[in-house]
Amino acid sequence: MAKPIIIDELDYRHSVFREYDLNFSKITYWWSDSCEDNIFERLKHNNLYKQFAKDMILNDAYLIIDYSQDPVHIKDVENSYKDTVFNFFKKYNISWYRLIIISPTPDRLFFDLATDNYTHSIKPITVKRPYKHIYYNNLLQYTKRCFEDSDLDLKTDDQPTKHFLFMSFRDSIPRMLINTYFHTSSLTDNFISHNRYREQSIHSSDLELLKLVQTIFKSTEDFDLKSFVKFGFQKQTLDDPRQKSIATHSYDLHNFYSSKSCFEIVSETCVAHNKLCVTEKTFKSILSKNVFLLLGNPYSLNWLKSLGFKTFSDIIDESYDTEEIFYNRFLMLFEEVKKLCTLDVTSLNKKLQSMNEIVEHNYNHFLTNTWDFNLSQSIQAHMDT
Repeated sequence: MAKPIIIDELDYRHSVFREYDLNFSKITYWWSDSCEDNIFERLKHNNLYKQFAKDMILNDAYLIIDYSQDPVHIKDVENSYKDTVFNFFKKYNISWYRLIIISPTPDRLFFDLATDNYTHSIKPITVKRPYKHIYYNNLLQYTKRCFEDSDLDLKTDDQPTKHFLFMSFRDSIPRMLINTYFHTSSLTDNFISHNRYREQSIHSSDLELLKLVQTIFKSTEDFDLKSFVKFGFQKQTLDDPRQKSIATHSYDLHNFYSSKSCFEIVSETCVAHNKLCVTEKTFKSILSKNVFLLLGNPYSLNWLKSLGFKTFSDIIDESYDTEEIFYNRFLMLFEEVKKLCTLDVTSLNKKLQSMNEIVEHNYNHFLTNTWDFNLSQSIQAHMDT
């Protein structure tokens, strides 16, 4: 039995190795994709390339590509590795069985080649591949570890002053849409942080982004482009973090504003119909003991419930969770936001106190479980087959 050989240098991606005893019967090389380095350049930088090639070609070694913190599916992987890993396997006639892709996307969605669409239903295009895909979401264990390592003061304010909290660091069209509706619905007198940090943006300018929005919503009759232009691009900040890590794991700040608001609106990283990845954005809400509405992939609430968490269907119509078209799902969720905001803060806070047992359950459930998803067993079982 041997521990995996780690190729990359992304320590923050490897909390899994601190929590789980990963030992396998075969030689394994583990690469946590960072979207920054070429895997072979990193192998050469670490003086591992010759041994890696020898082990892969002659010693039946396995290569594990770990996307377990990113909402990816087959197109992302195959576009990223077609000129490197896939060519290497073809060139040396290495069995595809010894390539393992790990992602937080379930098999039925990972192998769907259909494109994303915000306004229309898209039929799945399911394909098969000879390499192995294993489902695993590293962000539960990683967020749990970061939270436990933080110096968080859990004192809370018993008298909220605002209806809701909304925090987003990176810009995206769904978050710009939310920001627009906050303004057009006169809900901006709340805790709203829309920082518009454009990390790894594929759009060179706001004008290019606007043209994309026009294309996406051109057939949607009730889409108000003028309001989107006026409000969607506004930067509205509670904080202005300069680094993603500060924004991602700002537990003190998140808890501070949570204690002063009645509920939270979580805008997840991905809203695509053919992905399912819940991230630290939702888990921070759970750790702050918030009642929340979740704008992410369809069936995200259902996924949380399958893990043993509870949601808030007694006071919120959560049917939005099963709506597969993003724009419709967004409108359904925002109707619930507006309903909650029709109550004054004092009345709403009293109403939400009936959810205290649920938020306490979610908090304790998150921190008392080891979120390994049987990863080690799944990898070894694949090797043994």
